[in-house]
Amino acid sequence: TLVLLDELGAGTDPEEGAALSRAVLETLLDRGCTIIATTHHGELKTFAQEEPRLRNASVEFDLQTLSPTFHLTIGLPGQSNAIAIARRLGIDEGVLERAEERVAPETRELDGLLDEARRERAGAAEARSREEAARREAEELRHQLTEQHRTIETEREAILGRARREGEALVARAQRELERLERRERERTVDREAAERLQALDAEIEAAGKQATERATAWLDPVSPGDIVRVRDIPQQGEAVTGVGADGRVEVRFGSMRMKVSVDRIERTEPKLTPPVRATVDLPPATSVAAELDLRGQRAEEAVLNFEGHLDDAFRAGLPSIRIIHGKGTGALRAAIREALARHPLVRRYETAPPQEGGDGVTIAVLAG
Repeated sequence: TLVLLDELGAGTDPEEGAALSRAVLETLLDRGCTIIATTHHGELKTFAQEEPRLRNASVEFDLQTLSPTFHLTIGLPGQSNAIAIARRLGIDEGVLERAEERVAPETRELDGLLDEARRERAGAAEARSREEAARREAEELRHQLTEQHRTIETEREAILGRARREGEALVARAQRELERLERRERERTVDREAAERLQALDAEIEAAGKQATERATAWLDPVSPGDIVRVRDIPQQGEAVTGVGADGRVEVRFGSMRMKVSVDRIERTEPKLTPPVRATVDLPPATSVAAELDLRGQRAEEAVLNFEGHLDDAFRAGLPSIRIIHGKGTGALRAAIREALARHPLVRRYETAPPQEGGDGVTIAVLAG
């Protein structure tokens, strides 16, 4: 039940009116009523602060215009402002001073506390407003920086691609001209002019290769033998065996494997460390490698050894992926194979085969490169 009470306990002795009003409110609360009551009794304001089932509220009053602002403040009781209003209306100051002397000290202290609470609440609201504005500004700045970074990255990719295409085209033209002159040399005795032309073409090819390399690596830190590099699509770090060649590629070692990668695939370099002396083995290219390996019936250790050897052969043979048949069983063999795939430098990713091609009993390994 909603109960509305206006100026509860007014028109009688303030002390008895306040006591009667409090008794009425307690009775209505005990009956589970929802109450909205207005009052000027200070005792009821204190009662509302102490009673957890009640909350004080007040409508703010503008002392300059002597009119309410109709702004409702929840949690703080209102002030009478009778003396302040009388002062604004021109009542004799002597009368007002006498009135202020007769106001109870606890009432003056309460009014002071209410003023301070209102100022603190206003300050907190202003601080929240400033904080929200700062948050919006920071979010806008973050968005702008993200867009700038995206634009710079797009421009960088475009510059790299254009430089690579221009360098490749220049080298191809020079190579074709060189081949043409070499054919002429085989067909007839090379005269002095042709020899000079060959020499000039050699210099042009060397300069073109150097120019293409400089353009393609202008954005990247210099790559020197021994530097630690990270190559796109290969999860393992490698070690640069050579610097950037005339063809714009760097020879990189991944464990016992070596491969040449285009410099635009190198995403990051770190200064070379002083490595321990160790021997490397250049493996010959595989001639014919099956794209499918059946490991069913083998123990996990044996299967991993067989699978790693087959994987090396498949990579050298240029296969894009291999199918590894391990069966379902208890899942131990599949777990061992996939753990080895996850850390192998030549594997870009692996995935479960489609249901019609073996499902959980087959893993497809996509090779790097």
